[in-house]
Amino acid sequence: MSREVITFQFGNYSNYIGTHYWNIQQSQFVYSSEINTKAIPDVNHDVLFREGLNSQNRVSYCPRVLLFDLKDNINEYKSVEGPKKAEKENITTWKGDIKIFESEKRPISTYSVDQELAELEQIDWEKSKNVQNEPVKHAKKDYDMDDEVKYWSDYSNTKFNDRSYMLINQYDTATIESEPFDLFNYGTNVFSENSFMDDFEDNVRHYAEECDNIQGFQFFVDSFNGFGGMSCKALNSLSEEYPKLPLFSFLSFPFYDTQKFENNTLKLLNTALTIHGLLAEKSENIIVPLSMFNSFYLSKQLDPISLPNINFKPNLDYHTSAIIASLIDSITLPWRQRSQKSSMHDIIDLMDVYKYKIASVQSILPLNIGEKYLLNYLQQNDLFKTSSWFTPFGSENYLKNDNTNIPGAFSITCKGVPNRLVKNPNDGFYFKGMVSANAVLDQYATDMYPKSRSKCFSNDTPLNVDLPYPNLIETYGHKKDVSLLTILQLNKSIIGLINFISNNVDRINLKRQTKYFENGFEYDDFLELKAFNRDLVDMYSV
Repeated sequence: MSREVITFQFGNYSNYIGTHYWNIQQSQFVYSSEINTKAIPDVNHDVLFREGLNSQNRVSYCPRVLLFDLKDNINEYKSVEGPKKAEKENITTWKGDIKIFESEKRPISTYSVDQELAELEQIDWEKSKNVQNEPVKHAKKDYDMDDEVKYWSDYSNTKFNDRSYMLINQYDTATIESEPFDLFNYGTNVFSENSFMDDFEDNVRHYAEECDNIQGFQFFVDSFNGFGGMSCKALNSLSEEYPKLPLFSFLSFPFYDTQKFENNTLKLLNTALTIHGLLAEKSENIIVPLSMFNSFYLSKQLDPISLPNINFKPNLDYHTSAIIASLIDSITLPWRQRSQKSSMHDIIDLMDVYKYKIASVQSILPLNIGEKYLLNYLQQNDLFKTSSWFTPFGSENYLKNDNTNIPGAFSITCKGVPNRLVKNPNDGFYFKGMVSANAVLDQYATDMYPKSRSKCFSNDTPLNVDLPYPNLIETYGHKKDVSLLTILQLNKSIIGLINFISNNVDRINLKRQTKYFENGFEYDDFLELKAFNRDLVDMYSV
């Protein structure tokens, strides 16, 4: 029996991440025609996806997800219903002339157009039932994705159920300069509107009632603007209906302009309010901040992290979101596997070190062991010293004090290392019987950190970095996949980010933040936030 998860994506950057995330999941599908030649996949896609019939009675398989964004941040609806043709309604109550006003159509990426054409050809072939002649397979093109991608829908391979779209109509490109969606309270206010909340609850209930045994929720959150407030209101609603279900909240931070002090002040305050709102609402909740920068809002300099064998453009959301999605795919593997059968509850129980759980992330991407053995690599490297940090100020804390990085609890996930490369068959008795990467990693974790709580997972399916994944990662030969290793940990390494947020919130001059008070924020809320920040600092300093 599948243990289903419902995913929520709050904001434009989170939808960039989510689009890559769903593309990665879809690239791992094994179709029924391949079952005879391939083993049943270890990843159970029914955890995140649902099967149904669209209005044309064609089988659809789409994510169990709700997508929150401004309506102008999407230029194409990827629907399981397929492209919809506009139909003119017969209006009998008006005899005069009718004028139709259409908004300007925005260009769709060449890649997306070609995907749609290929799908239509497949449908026509299925209707013709001409099994003798398969549909024409077009040669792959060289797309300039870096230049063409303007919206997250431009590179989506995934179709969504129509009820997945939760778009905000109150803010659009015509007013975004004068009325940006840049305040935590803007999100809470929009969500609290009766029609929006009703739609949310109906859509969640629809997905939940389809599930046999729902295990929890995944949040991807733009915590730096109004979508942070929206995520907190959504959690409040979910907690009333499903109080015992756990939550993983992935907070991500895209490129920002260090010169815009006032704007970055709002972003930092919004993030602090989001962290407070998510953690205070639910105890079985882990927040995972993810960033491609070793700096944060109000830092004097932008500091992109340096990754060997990866060449990304820090200011391109299409690039940075792909790497973050790859990490989330790895982190969420444990509750999607058939073999090791861990759940979201199990991971949260593992990480039960602090009352408020904020986890940091390290990763080795790509994990280049060549034709060597994983065991030999582990014997020669300390993973916590050789892996890259994807949590702001994580590496800075480690350099200051090695003790900071002794993990209270951690999980390690390894993807793309086949069993034949786990260890040398001639290795000694100590490693006899260890045939999988997770078994070797479990032993490594126990030997290196005997006082820490740990659990390791592995899957031999590598990360697919073929189109529409951006061309960032150095691969060898014609292969378009890479291995990676990701560490999720709960320890003092997060103290740098918590300290930075707390100190800068304390410095904020509230008299200059009049927009907050005009939209329901009160001075007592600010005092409560500062007290909560100090509690976090004290908690993670121990």
